[in-house]
Amino acid sequence: MLYDRRPPADRLTPREMEVLRLLLGGHSNKGVGLALGISPRTVEVHRLRCREKLQAATTAELAVTALAAGVQPRRLEGGQVK
Repeated sequence: MLYDRRPPADRLTPREMEVLRLLLGGHSNKGVGLALGISPRTVEVHRLRCREKLQAATTAELAVTALAAGVQPRRLEGGQVK
């Protein structure tokens, strides 16, 4: 396997980044899923892939790592992604 030299946050797909930003904004799997039109289970899968790519053992570590990498949290306004 080749070493990926990209910054950790750049390894995420656009969808993974979107899910991660909403989770960092304090939203639940269900809330993120409703806003994005995906199931809560799909949100869980995206969160797991983010943890793997950012080498975070826990969701809390994922949040710390993502924020340190400059990922900006995203809040929903009235159930809509803003």
